[in-house]
Amino acid sequence: SSSSSSSSSLAEPSHFELALSAEGLNESRLQDVRRSLAGAIEAKLAGAPQVKSYTRQYLQSFSQRKAIFFHHVSKTGGTTLCTCGSLNGCKAPEKNCHESFDRPLWEGGYRRIASPQTCEAMAEYNKGLHITLEGDENFLFSGAPCPEFWNIIVLRDPIDRLISHLAMCYEYNQSSCLYSNTWPSPAEFMRPDWLFENQHIVTDNYLIRTLLGGAVFNLPLNAIGDEHLQQARRVLESFDAVYILDSDFLKIAETSLGWKCKGSQRTGHDVIEMMLRTLATPSGIAHLKQQNKFDAALLETGSHLARLDSVVFQHSAFAASVANFRCQHKRCGFLCQ
Repeated sequence: SSSSSSSSSLAEPSHFELALSAEGLNESRLQDVRRSLAGAIEAKLAGAPQVKSYTRQYLQSFSQRKAIFFHHVSKTGGTTLCTCGSLNGCKAPEKNCHESFDRPLWEGGYRRIASPQTCEAMAEYNKGLHITLEGDENFLFSGAPCPEFWNIIVLRDPIDRLISHLAMCYEYNQSSCLYSNTWPSPAEFMRPDWLFENQHIVTDNYLIRTLLGGAVFNLPLNAIGDEHLQQARRVLESFDAVYILDSDFLKIAETSLGWKCKGSQRTGHDVIEMMLRTLATPSGIAHLKQQNKFDAALLETGSHLARLDSVVFQHSAFAASVANFRCQHKRCGFLCQ
């Protein structure tokens, strides 16, 4: 094939070939190697041999982690991931794959002091309960994403996410869901000024807040700025894989995690979402978009990372290599526990 002939004619070994051959490859850079490989594949400078070589390292690294940790940004496919992981032999906390200290904090607040606050403490906690799949639905603690875990995140358009979140809470009509039992009429609560005054955490660059720890998570309205965007980009790049909630999401997740899923566990509220979007009005949606411009910029970065990841994950040589993967305890996919 043209890709293999052009790859064999390379005079200089590429970044990913050097990284793959280096002794003691730094596992935290494995995703960087993958993304360099993806660029080389697209430039017809790499093909099946390089993908196979990379996949061996990928599977070795994955199977040495202690658990899969997914940063569950609310209304972004977390329930689907949780259900699928559990069906594939992962052991997870019962409540949507997160312990009580990893529950949502949509109104603001902090993790309980007694909860694990470091990577080492979280790994020890999981080990004691034999947890192999843990979802965190508030904000990352210090040191996360942790090198002990295989860290994944799913992203979604910030306005779509917000409207889905508001639709869920409107339907539930409970104090535990943004105190939606006290909300005014939909026409009133969909006004941006009402949302910013009453629900600023989830309506003001929520993704960035969740990635940068408790102090940033709890910042007041309009406090998120470009410096937070740059920090969040670095955090996002350190996840082992980034996914986008789209039509290919489950297929790519299955291939890259070694799972088989039964389909989306969508908890969407389509009719209510349509109503709320209409009530928000085009100018209201524009206002919400402007307020969430840093999250939108972070989604652009994440979409780029996810696209590069998918180039490798959807390559025929990756699929063939993972199909032949065998480990002693084939539970929880490539985690092998």
